[in-house]
Amino acid sequence: MVDFFSHALWAFALFHNQPNAWMYAAFAVLPDFLFSLPAIFVFTTKGISPRHMRWRGAGASVPPEFGAVITAYHLSHSWLIMGLASWVVALLFPALTAPFFCGVFLHLAMDLFVHKDSVAGQMPLYPLSKRRVAGFFHWSNRKFMILNFALLALAYAGILLRIW
Repeated sequence: MVDFFSHALWAFALFHNQPNAWMYAAFAVLPDFLFSLPAIFVFTTKGISPRHMRWRGAGASVPPEFGAVITAYHLSHSWLIMGLASWVVALLFPALTAPFFCGVFLHLAMDLFVHKDSVAGQMPLYPLSKRRVAGFFHWSNRKFMILNFALLALAYAGILLRIW
């Protein structure tokens, strides 16, 4: 959940000078939102508790009922799929092209680095390739979270003080 907010906060910080900065932030959480809907459905209909799942590390595992959610995750985090989605958005909603593209691809770029040992893993070219990108650290790592939110605090201080 912290990762979800971090995507939105970074997108807004980076694009705060745009007239529709909130759209950049909204689209920055879209990949997680798209797979969260099936996840919530599985959790509620199958009676699976997120606390009983191991999301990363050597013992990472998910129940078989969660397979569709993992597929939804890979589709919503695929650079290939989101590139095609960007093209569709550009054709149908030209005014949303920059917020969609920048928000979504900021999210995907961040996830490449901060999803180490994740049970789903990052597959940028899914479904054409199932090759995983390992990442460097996990977003829930305490040291990373402290650094991430300290940098966000500095960024927002710069925005509020009109330095940035």
